Amino acid sequence: MRILKLCTAHKILWLLLVLLFVYSEANAQYAFRKKWTFNVNAGLSSYYGSLSQYKADPIRKFLNESRPAIGISLSKHINPLVEIQTQFITGGLASEERDSATYYKGSFMEFNINGRVNIINIILGESEERKAHVYVTLGGGVVIINSQLYNYPDEENVINENPVEVISTRFVLPYGIGFSYKLNDNIDLTLDISRRLLNTEILKTNFDYYNYTAIGLNYNFDFPRGFKLQLKRKRYAYVEHDDKALNNYMRKKNKWRKNPGPLVRKHHKRRPKRTIRG
Repeated sequence: MRILKLCTAHKILWLLLVLLFVYSEANAQYAFRKKWTFNVNAGLSSYYGSLSQYKADPIRKFLNESRPAIGISLSKHINPLVEIQTQFITGGLASEERDSATYYKGSFMEFNINGRVNIINIILGESEERKAHVYVTLGGGVVIINSQLYNYPDEENVINENPVEVISTRFVLPYGIGFSYKLNDNIDLTLDISRRLLNTEILKTNFDYYNYTAIGLNYNFDFPRGFKLQLKRKRYAYVEHDDKALNNYMRKKNKWRKNPGPLVRKHHKRRPKRTIRG
């Protein structure tokens, strides 16, 4: 039932994002070389699963069931409302469930592509003087998780030195909210709070999702003038000439072959004549 509600919520979010894309198509599009953003961020990744103990206590969750994580991203602003972002995140995961005599520990590497919608520009309209912005993020990607399950064999909570380890690849659905504050024309201070939905089973434990909370910096830039991304090979048009022009071209070509000029004759070596004796 819970999975069904989450899937329904994601369908609604995807529908809203598509509608905003269609609406934004009516606005002026930025040129390809303009409005790019490179982001570097760092924060905490929090584990939520069947071995998680502090699901309802955010303070203890950050203190006990969160591990450091870092990420980078590159974004292209399509227009004042929508931007496309590619993101890479890596960090650690851990649980603090002592009652079940098991302990979850792991690490992850995630790559995703998501869309970001500027809520402030939708409500108040675009303004170059505005410094604060709020974004809604939704996307999809792939995550590689290295999961380790430890046991506590005695009463002193001594962790087993040989944990069960599994490396698995899963499809992940990231969504969340982001904030940015403009420091100058090129630098923004950012705060991102996101949830990465998994709804899968690893090491016979229900791994629902993990959160990523990070602070970062944006560097906004434009590519130089004349920058072009050549995705297609150049095609040369075929021009058909009339017979008079073709005959004139062939006459000049044959004339040049007979008398190419002093510079060409200087470096031209004639082949020695061969005599065949029989």
